[in-house]
Amino acid sequence: MHEVIQKSFGGLTTKFYIQHFIWGLLFGVLFILSTSKGELIPILLGVLNTLLYPYSRFGLESGLNKLFGGDGDGALMDVKFIFLEKFVAILVSWFFALIIAPFSLAYIYHLNNKS
Repeated sequence: MHEVIQKSFGGLTTKFYIQHFIWGLLFGVLFILSTSKGELIPILLGVLNTLLYPYSRFGLESGLNKLFGGDGDGALMDVKFIFLEKFVAILVSWFFALIIAPFSLAYIYHLNNKS
């Protein structure tokens, strides 16, 4: 069981995890401050989504890259559209982290078992 946890939760690079954790923390704080009013459920939801956000984002990016091909650099796209797309991806990844992250963790485990 320890190997499964290590290969899934430890499967992201430290740089990727920290970078996306900071973004997730920003959304988590904003969510908790705007919805909690001292209630436990929104606080727990905000904390869980923040902790799972990096895995959710990895899974969403990997899935979209597999679906549409390439790395999604958007070299020929308008900058405003790219920022909008990234912002929507962050929102979807954070708000649906509890749903997306389990699939992402299974995918990360699969990737780490192949190597």
